[in-house]
Amino acid sequence: MKLVKSIEKQIAEWLKDLPHLPEKGQKWIAENIWWLSTLYVVLATVAIVIIVCGLAISALLGAKVGTMVLVYGNSTFFVILSILTFLLLIATVVIVGVAIQPLKRLQKAGWDLLLLVFLINIVGSLISLIIDWGIRPLLSTIIFTLIEVYILFEIRSFFVGSEPIKFTPKRKTVAAKNKS
Repeated sequence: MKLVKSIEKQIAEWLKDLPHLPEKGQKWIAENIWWLSTLYVVLATVAIVIIVCGLAISALLGAKVGTMVLVYGNSTFFVILSILTFLLLIATVVIVGVAIQPLKRLQKAGWDLLLLVFLINIVGSLISLIIDWGIRPLLSTIIFTLIEVYILFEIRSFFVGSEPIKFTPKRKTVAAKNKS
């Protein structure tokens, strides 16, 4: 995590002079990122189950990996990269699943896990670019990576320490009113 912290500081330095989202928008994203993360975990888990079922059906029907040679040339290379990408997907689902409760409590640990997922997604995107090289995948990877890191760092200030932040305004207690 020491490397992740140094990367966090460097990215924060790069983004500090960019225009910021309105504070209400930042607050909404920060307060709701936990259920958006839950939605991601559910949808990605469904995708994982579909992929595993598809592989099982292909194996039962006797499909050969050799058919990929026609499409990608080196099937071993394709299979290794595909397995690695699939394992990265599983890792991100697990990490985001672990992050949900800290995110719900607005704890920095949850945000740190989302930063780790962001870094894993960069690796996965680079692997995907190796598999499917082209200008469109390259541009979409760059655009979505920039959007993701921008939003992630826009909400960073709402996640502090291990205690949740309360957005309710401070109210005077009855004892404080009686003293004045």
